[in-house]
This record gives sequence, C-alpha cells and structure tokens, in this order.
Amino acid sequence: MFDDYAPEGDPLSEDARWVPISVYTRQDAIDDGVLVPYQFTCKGRRYDVCFTRALHEQYADAPQLREIIAKTGIRLLGQPDPQDDGYRKLRVIEAKKVWVIEDGEGITYFRPEDY
Repeated sequence: MFDDYAPEGDPLSEDARWVPISVYTRQDAIDDGVLVPYQFTCKGRRYDVCFTRALHEQYADAPQLREIIAKTGIRLLGQPDPQDDGYRKLRVIEAKKVWVIEDGEGITYFRPEDY
C-alpha cells in the first residue's frame, strides 16, 4: 500500500519507516505535573499507580476515599472484560466521574474529561 511512497530499493522495512517523531511518556507526564504518582497496598501487594492532577486534587481532602477508589480500580482490572485487547484495560469505577486504565506503562486513574 505504501510502496508507492518509498524510494526504489528502499532498504527499510515497512515497519521501520513508521518511527514516531516524538514520544510523551508516563514519566514525562509525571515530571510535567499532569500525572501524580500514588502508592498503596492491596492484599499485601504494593501498587505504584498515577492519578491525573485534576482527580488527585478533587480528592486531596479525602485520602481514605482516594484509597478506596484505588483499591476498587485494582479489583475491577482483575476481572475479565470482552473489550480487553491484550494491551489496554479500561474500567469505569463511577460512571461519568472516575475511570481507570491499565496499559503498557502502568495504571492511571482519571476523570472522563481528563482522557
């Protein structure tokens, strides 16, 4: 399909030609303050997750509620869903208020409008 755009005899494979121009990583988002790291323990296992800045601030005065949200997200992510694609899992903790996503970079809690 894209062979028309490659120079004659191009040694690069089709995959090699699709190199990203730049990447914005989870660590970049943490460094920029977009994501806030959060650690908690659930059933003896420590989790290092992130909250979006907006969701973190929403529960700044309610750390116990933040921990309940975090543990609920872990429980939901542990349940199979037919929409799981093997790379990303999305769960709704509270409709229109709190979602959680697990992907190749970790677990992130956010509000739908933060997505």
